[in-house]
Amino acid sequence: TVPVNFGNGGPSSLKFGGAYVIKNREFRELQYGYANETNTFSGVPAEYVADDNVWNYEENNSPYGVYLVDSYQPRNNYDASERVGAAYAMANVSVSDRFKVISGLRAEKTNILTESFNEDLPKGILDNLDFLPSLNLNYELINNMNLRAAYGRTIARPTFRELAPFGSFNFVGDYTLVGNDSLRRSIINNVDLRWEYFNKPGEIISISGFYKHFQDAIQKVINPVAANPEFNFQNALVGHVLGVELEWRKSLSVLGSGFQPFFLGSNVSLIKSIVSIDAVELESIRATDPNAADTRPMFGQSPFIVNAYLRYQNEKGTTAQLTYNVQGPRLAAIAPGGTPDIYEQPRNMLGFSINQQFGKWKLSFNANNLLNAEQQFTQTFKERIYYFSRYAPGRSFSLGVNFLIE
Repeated sequence: TVPVNFGNGGPSSLKFGGAYVIKNREFRELQYGYANETNTFSGVPAEYVADDNVWNYEENNSPYGVYLVDSYQPRNNYDASERVGAAYAMANVSVSDRFKVISGLRAEKTNILTESFNEDLPKGILDNLDFLPSLNLNYELINNMNLRAAYGRTIARPTFRELAPFGSFNFVGDYTLVGNDSLRRSIINNVDLRWEYFNKPGEIISISGFYKHFQDAIQKVINPVAANPEFNFQNALVGHVLGVELEWRKSLSVLGSGFQPFFLGSNVSLIKSIVSIDAVELESIRATDPNAADTRPMFGQSPFIVNAYLRYQNEKGTTAQLTYNVQGPRLAAIAPGGTPDIYEQPRNMLGFSINQQFGKWKLSFNANNLLNAEQQFTQTFKERIYYFSRYAPGRSFSLGVNFLIE
């Protein structure tokens, strides 16, 4: 960081920096399956693997009954590496006492490689050079009120798991997840406008508007012709996200001195997202639904998000918070052709946490999903809802102890 003087606007600075990140992964999988030369499966697992049905080599040296088979598959093992080099320059300029400009440019060189043990499978390769500009404008309308505008370009790289071309069983979702070696990184252009007002210390009221343009957004797609539920990853063409957000945080001290440690806050977002459907896929969709739209919502994007919390903090080191969250139905997986897409339905999530500081010690307690809300994934066909997956994750509780070492 280099301090500079651009005039009478106040302190300014130039910043320069660099980074280099190295990641390596060796993924190995051992897979075993049950085989049975003589017995048939009655539908009861306990009977199938009962002692009387298990093959005993000492009694019979040829397979008789249930035994384990090594089902190792080379394609389910891979090596991967990631190298990301970056350099950036940024200027923080105080144009006047009330107007500040922060602008910069970041360059990132990405090299990602995934190699399956099955040499017949293609390698997953990313080799990109990206220039990521940013511009932030901050104007102080009055001493406790700001108007902010920002533009920035960001990228989202696929993970090793999304690039590696092998199938693994997801025990939670009861489906097979397959990587895609042809995935591209996503490029996002972001524009934000925000008005914020700080009435008192710790209080805020803000209204924001934002727009995001996505190129090659990564989305999860179901394979409708697979024998068992199977998902993979694909790039979308072009996506747009437009939204507004309202945020506020208020001290409850107005109710009396006993409420001084309490704060009540919330933020609400309303979002519209659109992704273009590929022409080939659109043709197959309209074969069964001629009036189908040529766009869909963006993968993983809810049309609304609501967060609320009640926070307590005193001078004796006690912090407690009750939180609530709900998100609108969001696209969880795309089903090509005329098969209905899969949506994750809203869940009312209630959580509680409390922390107590004792010098260098801190005790914490957390409770999540107190309402025991179900996780539901659905498909809708001819206005009728079908469950693709439905389960209760249950409530979770945790205790923690932290010690600060200086």
